[in-house]
Amino acid sequence: MVLRSAGFRAVEEETKTLPWTWPGTPQEVWEQAQAVAVPFRAMLDRVPESMQREIDEEVLQEIGHYVQGENISFGVSVVLASGSK
Repeated sequence: MVLRSAGFRAVEEETKTLPWTWPGTPQEVWEQAQAVAVPFRAMLDRVPESMQREIDEEVLQEIGHYVQGENISFGVSVVLASGSK
């Protein structure tokens, strides 16, 4: 584990699956993801305009699997770790 290799002791780690709910439509969550996707911005910018509609449709179809009522319920796994130095 990274914490132990950095000299920490009494290391504890726990993975939790938590709800991650977007209060809105698939279109809204996709727009938000594109707006804040700094690591992927260059890749998204290279998508030819002629392919953008197809990609948007595929992404929205996949997001649609997570629609529950008026929300998008993805869920997220979070690793909680602590230690003493």
